[in-house]
Amino acid sequence: MAMLITAIPLLGFFISIVVSGYVSAYMMDVIVATADGETELPDLPGFTDFGSDVLYPLLLVVGTAIFCLLPAIILWVVGLAAGYAPPGLLWKFLLVVSALYAPMAFTAVALFRSLAALNPAVVLPAMSKVGLEYVTACVLLALVVAGRTLIGKIMPGNVLLRPLIEAPVGLYFLAVEMHILGLMYYTNRDKLGWFRPRG
Repeated sequence: MAMLITAIPLLGFFISIVVSGYVSAYMMDVIVATADGETELPDLPGFTDFGSDVLYPLLLVVGTAIFCLLPAIILWVVGLAAGYAPPGLLWKFLLVVSALYAPMAFTAVALFRSLAALNPAVVLPAMSKVGLEYVTACVLLALVVAGRTLIGKIMPGNVLLRPLIEAPVGLYFLAVEMHILGLMYYTNRDKLGWFRPRG
């Protein structure tokens, strides 16, 4: 019985890893399909190898998030170590910078399928070349995130009913966000001049 109680959290953790990795793979597939000019959502990705089909996409997403938030994280840690109060205006500024950097960074990672694409030498020139259209994409993403948050707040609180509604709604909004990023690349692919290996 004790072994079963111990195994249940481990099983739940493994399932969450698989689901998160699978969703990460699909979200990147949405960006790639839209970047290729497709108007329909891609088919669900295959699941033949845990490492390449689940774990690697998840590592790409987590790695991108950590890289984009790294300045804010460093400031927070340094502040705590020095005994300062929780970071204020500068910390919020770094979060805004991270939020502006992240869409182009994730687009690059999704297309190149490599964390090397996070290099500021790749991302910053791309942001500059797209310019106003990139700002527009960021605003649209913010509106979609706000809409998803609002819907989350008005969903029924029933512990059984809520997940059944929240999962497909959340997946839909994620797909919309990824479509926006893919469309941003597609309409500016000549300006960006990125090389994305196919296959």
